Parts: sequence; C-alpha cells; structure tokens
Amino acid sequence: MGEGTVDGKRYINIDDSRYEVDEKYYPIFKNQLVMSQNMTFLLNMYGKVAGISDAVGSNNYNFGYYMVHGVKAGLDNRVIMRLYTQSEGIKAFTLAKRVVIDGKSYRNDSILSAWETALANSQAELDKFPGKPSGVRTRAIRYKLNEAGEIIDIDTPYHGENESDNTLRITAVNDDSDYIWIGIIGKSITFNQNTVMFKVPNEELIKSATDKMFSSSVGVKSFKNKTGVIAYKTSVESGVSDLIVNIAEITNTFATSDHIMFDSIVTSIDKDGFAVDVLTGWKAGAKVEYVISSDVVNEQNQSVKIQDADIEKGDMLIYTLDASNEVSAYCKIYDWRDEQTYPTPTNKVFTKDGHDFYGMRMTFGYAKHKYTDGTIDISYTKGGSVEEAYPANNITITVFDREGRKNNIYKGSISDVAAFDDAGANCSVMIVYAEYAVWKSCYIYK
Repeated sequence: MGEGTVDGKRYINIDDSRYEVDEKYYPIFKNQLVMSQNMTFLLNMYGKVAGISDAVGSNNYNFGYYMVHGVKAGLDNRVIMRLYTQSEGIKAFTLAKRVVIDGKSYRNDSILSAWETALANSQAELDKFPGKPSGVRTRAIRYKLNEAGEIIDIDTPYHGENESDNTLRITAVNDDSDYIWIGIIGKSITFNQNTVMFKVPNEELIKSATDKMFSSSVGVKSFKNKTGVIAYKTSVESGVSDLIVNIAEITNTFATSDHIMFDSIVTSIDKDGFAVDVLTGWKAGAKVEYVISSDVVNEQNQSVKIQDADIEKGDMLIYTLDASNEVSAYCKIYDWRDEQTYPTPTNKVFTKDGHDFYGMRMTFGYAKHKYTDGTIDISYTKGGSVEEAYPANNITITVFDREGRKNNIYKGSISDVAAFDDAGANCSVMIVYAEYAVWKSCYIYK
C-alpha cells in the first residue's frame, strides 16, 4: 500500500511506479474512482489497471447495498451476506467472528440476531420520513473488511448508542425529485463530484437481482424520476449527500417459463456458501436441476412450499424462473397416481410475467394405436375414440415407469409406448408438449 495520484484518470502514480488504465476499463473506472479513499487496483496480464476492489485491511468504509443474508453451511455457522458493492458488483462476504454493528461489538452466535435487529432499526429510521415510497426498504450500509476480506464493521442508518455523530444517516427521501439541477435533486438532496450514486432494482426483484440491474457512479450523472430516491450522508458538518440511492422501476425482467417431470428436491450449497434447495427433474429426455428461490410461490396453495406440497416423483409441473434462474413459482399440472390433470392458474405469474406460456401447449391423453412409422393416435379417455395423432418418432421421449423399477425415469423411444389396441387398460398415458405449434417432446407413463 502506498500514496498515489491520478493523472487525468488515465494514469495512476503509486510511490515510484506509474500504471496506465486499460482503455476497455476506462469508462467504468472513471465512475468508480473516489479521491482521498484507499482503493485496491487490479492489474491485467499487461500490467494495466483493469479493476478496483474494496479496500481490505484498512480503516476505510466501503458503501454497499444489502441484498440477503444467511448462515454459511459448515461447522462454524458463520453469517454470510450478499451485497451490491461499489467496485465489484454483487459479491458475498463472510462476517468475521467479531463484528461491530452500529458501534457495538458482537461475537459468534450473537452476530446473526444483532444484524437482524439492525435491519429493523434501519427500517424504522426510513419510516420516519412521510414521503417514503410504498414498499421501499433502506438497504444502504457502510462496511469495513479485514485482511482476509471478511466484514468486521457495519454502519447502518440507525445511530447506535456508541457511535459518533459521523455515521451513516438518512437525510431525505423522495424529496420532489421530478427534476435535477446542478448539485441538487428536487429541493434539498444535494450532491457533488464525490457523491456516490447507486441505481438499484425495486424490492420485488432484489433477492433475485443480477449485476445488470444495478449500477454505481461517482457524481450524479442521471437518475430516474417518479421512483424512490434516498439520500444519505456520513458527517453532521456536511450538507452534501455522500450516497444517493435511486430505486428504479425495472420492467424488462420477465420470468421465463417451462415444464418438468418432477424427480426430487435436494439440499445443496451454492458458490457463496448459502444452503439452497434444488429442484431436480427431467425435461426432453435429460435430467435438469434448478435452485428454488426462498420466495417461491405455490400457485395452487400459496401457504404450502414446494418442499411440503403433495408432489411425487413422476408428477408434471410448470414453473417460472426469475432473473437469477431460480424457481420463483410453480404448480402441479399432472398427478400420475390418479391420472389427474390440473388447469394452469390464470393469474399474472403464468401469463403476464411468465409470458413464455403464451406459446406452450400440453396435450394429455392415452395411446390408442401405434403405427409402424411412429405415428401415435391419442384418445382423451382410456379406450375412447381417437382425438389427435402425433408423429412421435421425431420428438424426444421421456419415460416414467409406473412400476417403480430402478432408474424409472429415462430417455426412451417409440418402443416404450404401449397402445390400447395392444395393451388394453395397461396402455400408456401420453403428455405431448409443443411450443408455437411445433412438437418438442413427449412424456410417457407406462
């Protein structure tokens, strides 16, 4: 670590060394650089500056935007926290075994409850402002890291008993922010060239948000009006905001939608150390898996989580994936045990937000007759009249063996189909899946 200067933001001088900022990184670099603050510069293979990371092992605070926390899987049950950071985007941090939160020190098992109390206290500070937009939470914090990159100090907008006056405070909320002047948003939110601005997604998206939904800059370049604006400062002697959070209305994050033959739910550990539930199943002859969002919604019974729902191996589900590719909503559409189908809910999660379902079609029926060229006649009732015909030899077939033999879900073929003309009441149940009138796959229960 050494003292440094910046020449026109294109070169950095540290002690006796001079480093050039990579031209591809320069547009980002100029928005992240904060004068008079310790920063760690990352060099690429050519020795040029190509990144900035949070200051570690220093006495400087970093601004962050809290997203979610949990307990790290393992023997020591350490608290982990996912933040949007000014310099590195979304990143997960482990909290040290001793952490100062709003001026008070906590150790080991007391850290989790202390942090959750701090969240409640911070929200109470925001709720004091009459202009607070509905549904908005305060998530801005300052934090310090030790040499290991663990969080050792958290400063929230709540003013703790042991804190000095120079801590994070909320100064204004949504203050007539329909217009912006030089140095002023609305009537009283002030800023200068060193004010940090976070643009963040709204509460509905925050837990599943991706880096693309956030942005940060030094100096207020622009903001979205008609949305939430929260201003913070860290010194009682200053009238200028140190941090401005603009909560943007993001409307282009539609869920994607699909179907799956259910296999199981397993518990796993994600890359950040969070314990997650994972939905496993089969789609188009291949096994797939998706992390289940902590906010997953059962569209048939919203009080029942997917882990507790009446779903057995072999049942068919439809589901939506959020921006983080996690299962955010689901419903059962076929129960193989009693050969019962269920309608797709008509609420927006499977129509407006789950817009992919507009082009989906799933046909349920029984194999009536199988031709040598692979075409299969389907009846809607067992042994009933033929209603539809499908060229099944050109689509992927997934088979569920109702006898429960080992590996009873697998990629099959036309030979696995038992038609009523040959097998009588033991004929196969067929679910044929299509997208925009193109047959994609077929599911056989034999």
